[in-house]
Amino acid sequence: QPTAMHLNMPDDNKNTNDQKVKESGSLTIWLGKNNVIYYYDGILKPDLSNVVPTNFKDIRKVILNKKATTDTADLFMIVMPGNQSTYRNIIDILDEFSIDAVDRYALVNKVDPQYEADIEKMDAAAASAGK
Repeated sequence: QPTAMHLNMPDDNKNTNDQKVKESGSLTIWLGKNNVIYYYDGILKPDLSNVVPTNFKDIRKVILNKKATTDTADLFMIVMPGNQSTYRNIIDILDEFSIDAVDRYALVNKVDPQYEADIEKMDAAAASAGK
């Protein structure tokens, strides 16, 4: 049965290039294969040591915690779907944003090759760990 979801879109009358995001207010979410989610706060460390694996059940706690500890004006979520994630994963994370009342987020359409390599590295680590 078809359903609809409200998406907040940037205002066409504003220069979106001038809209800055505080690193301390950002939460980046990677969608990996086998319904695994990876996330990190702020800036990605080169060794990926601040990337944390989770799942769709537990991501709500992460999002709500970020909301509780971040000024509303600074809060911003970034979603990067990997090549092995599914359309369903994207819909599920957008649904989660709706449930958790996250108003400011970006869905990256074409993930940078370096981030894709990092997502695949995390997927390989999760597979070897049996997750």
